[in-house]
Amino acid sequence: MSNHKYYIGQNITAVRDDYTITGEIAECSYSYSKTTYIVATSWLNKVPVYETDIIYVDDKPVFRFALREDIKDDKRFLPVRATSGSAGWDVSCAFEDHQDLVVQPGQYLKIPLGIRCIMPPGWWLSVKPRSSSFVKKKLHALYGTADSDFRNFLYFCAKSDNEEPMTLNFGERIGQLIPVKMQEMIVGEVDDDVFDDYVNQENNNTRKYGGFGSTSK
Repeated sequence: MSNHKYYIGQNITAVRDDYTITGEIAECSYSYSKTTYIVATSWLNKVPVYETDIIYVDDKPVFRFALREDIKDDKRFLPVRATSGSAGWDVSCAFEDHQDLVVQPGQYLKIPLGIRCIMPPGWWLSVKPRSSSFVKKKLHALYGTADSDFRNFLYFCAKSDNEEPMTLNFGERIGQLIPVKMQEMIVGEVDDDVFDDYVNQENNNTRKYGGFGSTSK
């Protein structure tokens, strides 16, 4: 059985010693629990990289997840995509005691997901509820943000809207992760009167000072 996660012929981008390597995997070798890939960056040049160096495979970003020690052999806690058309990767309840949780009406929840993540540069993760979180479980969930440099364990936060106690099962899918490309923003400052002058000079301005919902008919 092959220990290789990626294969000969795949195009990869890797970062090693602050140097970016882009090319096609030409060879794979496995020794001492570590996979080495020989990447052909040109016809003559071949560079060795480790699996942990790789940040893109066939132009797709690589997110590396580590499972909490007590569930490290239970792969169901890794994010999983339900279908090829799914926008998010489902994540599951990973309670530390491995027991189901009885949730009381109105209870606030901080549900451990049992995973940490190393994200490729320029990407972050959005933590969102599944549709069934509210429809079936009546959980009002917060939308979470895992920044690209966040290295702690992820949680799913919500509040129960049930009138009776309900149960969340250990290993039950509860939320989803959506990878998001980071956008840069330059923050500029203007005086308040300059801002007013700009607004007054705009052509066909329909919002003006109406605030939220000001463009609605």
